[in-house]
Amino acid sequence: MSPADDERSAAARTKRQRLEAREAAILAAAEEEFSAHGFDGARMAEIARRAGMGEGTLYLYFRTKNDLLSAVTGAFWGRLTAAAEAAVAPHQGAFARLRALACFHLERVMADFTLLELATRLRHAPGYDPQWEIEQRRAYVAVFDGIVQQGIDRGEIAATVKRWMLRDVFYGTLEYSARTLLLHGRGETGPVVDHLMGLLAVHDPRTGGAETGDGAGPDLARIAERLDRAVARLERRDAAS
Repeated sequence: MSPADDERSAAARTKRQRLEAREAAILAAAEEEFSAHGFDGARMAEIARRAGMGEGTLYLYFRTKNDLLSAVTGAFWGRLTAAAEAAVAPHQGAFARLRALACFHLERVMADFTLLELATRLRHAPGYDPQWEIEQRRAYVAVFDGIVQQGIDRGEIAATVKRWMLRDVFYGTLEYSARTLLLHGRGETGPVVDHLMGLLAVHDPRTGGAETGDGAGPDLARIAERLDRAVARLERRDAAS
């Protein structure tokens, strides 16, 4: 490669780095603005000001507020995935890793609830593609799926488990509980995680609680019964508060 080629390559890298830094500044500013004022209250002019640029420059990167929210949401899921992987990495065994992931997810949902609620607005945007949302969450959900598959491979989780059902119990319990805790100003996350792990324990063949033959009957019945009792307790507690 000639010196001239080296110079052009270095200039291209510099330009790309400058563009990436500017886009990162926009996304950080937009996340702050959306979190503070919601979608309707957020102003593109204020996002541009926070990012240190003119509003016209902002529109060169993102044509609409929906486009910007989509980008913010995508960046958020990317950060969340990396943080979840770091949270479970020090732990050994499927159930220890699932507990670490449950603690992480519940805490982050509560901390970032406004942003997650905003992301649902995109479902009502013109031209919304459900596959986009699936792709955004795929890598994050893969952390859970990987733990479960490893647990199955090691005999820690019953091979008969229906992974998608287990996933729904896991995230559904945590997100329903996060909404309840936030609504009533409570910060008792430990009991929620403890109860969830009790629900998951029926799939541990080492305890004798998960072997049901075809995996479609008693396992799911016990999970449904425990989940119903958990929801009833939460609702009774809410009514009494």
